[in-house]
Amino acid sequence: MSPRSRPIHALRRFFGRLTGRAGRLGRDERGVAAIEFAMIGVPFFAIIFAIVQTTLVFLADQLLDTAVTDASRQIRTGQAYSTGLSPADFKKSVCSKLMLKYLIDCNNLYLNVTTVTNFASANLTPPTIDPKTGKLPTTTSYIIGGSSDIVVVSAYYLFPTLFSNFGLSMADQSNGTRLLGSVAAFRNEPF
Repeated sequence: MSPRSRPIHALRRFFGRLTGRAGRLGRDERGVAAIEFAMIGVPFFAIIFAIVQTTLVFLADQLLDTAVTDASRQIRTGQAYSTGLSPADFKKSVCSKLMLKYLIDCNNLYLNVTTVTNFASANLTPPTIDPKTGKLPTTTSYIIGGSSDIVVVSAYYLFPTLFSNFGLSMADQSNGTRLLGSVAAFRNEPF
């Protein structure tokens, strides 16, 4: 080998080894699953959390609606009028009908019972949330009416949302909660 060809030969050997290593590195598939999971994992768990949050909100809303409808039957049939059912007892009645009591804290449940002259004049506006405390008001009315009166029973609850990451929060209030509501409007039976 001539002295002039030695550097060229050394360069060929160097690049030959380098391309051999690069070729082996390109064929190596170890760690591919970890990289793929890292790319897919975040959106996957975000969707799972969104499904869980949506399920909890709809379940709590349905439970509240069922409890209000069932407890309001006492007013509709005149049982609340004849037994002198107090506002606290009516609230206990609603809370006792909640099947999953750990989803809704009855201490923070807003209940309002009023009578109206006709169904069109029923006020279905949700209560305003106190900006200082971030809670629903505690003062409500409890007017169960008499025979054949139209009664409107409304219940509202601030449900805490769990997952607010990735822009998937179901909160509709500034304090990170969702306002759940249930309204039952009916005419009392002639008792």
